[in-house]
Amino acid sequence: MRAIGWLALVCAALGVLANGAGVRYNADAVRLNNRGVAQMGQQFTDKAADSFAEAFKKEPKMEQAAINEGIAQNCPQLCR
Repeated sequence: MRAIGWLALVCAALGVLANGAGVRYNADAVRLNNRGVAQMGQQFTDKAADSFAEAFKKEPKMEQAAINEGIAQNCPQLCR
């Protein structure tokens, strides 16, 4: 069941990314989202969630940041 949930999150994220192709976002929000991705890669999920939340505050249309924040918040349960 966990694998299906994880796959659903990935598919949803890819769908949002495809829909957002060509959209320009606030540069600070993009940097914060990228920082969060780097923090996720280093297993700093709490810091990553904060970075994604900040990015979404700066750019409410940036769905990627909201999805990434959800993944970061749930990673301890999903990534076992």
